Amino acid sequence: MRSFAGGNFSNALVRDVSFAQSDLVVSVFDGARLEGVNFREANLVGASFSGATLKDVDLTGADLRGARFDGAAIDLQTLETADTCMTTMPNEIMNNEDCG
Repeated sequence: MRSFAGGNFSNALVRDVSFAQSDLVVSVFDGARLEGVNFREANLVGASFSGATLKDVDLTGADLRGARFDGAAIDLQTLETADTCMTTMPNEIMNNEDCG
């Protein structure tokens, strides 16, 4: 597993990159523009995507517990196949549905 834990990608343009199965714990993507990024099965616990734009992003099987998407532009269907327990959604409401 590649580790980018604590990485700061704020306001960056991230295009056509694979972070599949990577460790991105508490990484910051605030204000970033993410296009065609693969986060399949990545560990994104506590990551922040506040105000980010996510287009054609794959979050299948990603661990997004405690992540923040407040103010983010993202198709909510993109989040359906990820673990979003205690995740702050784009509407700034915390999701508790996946918290078994």
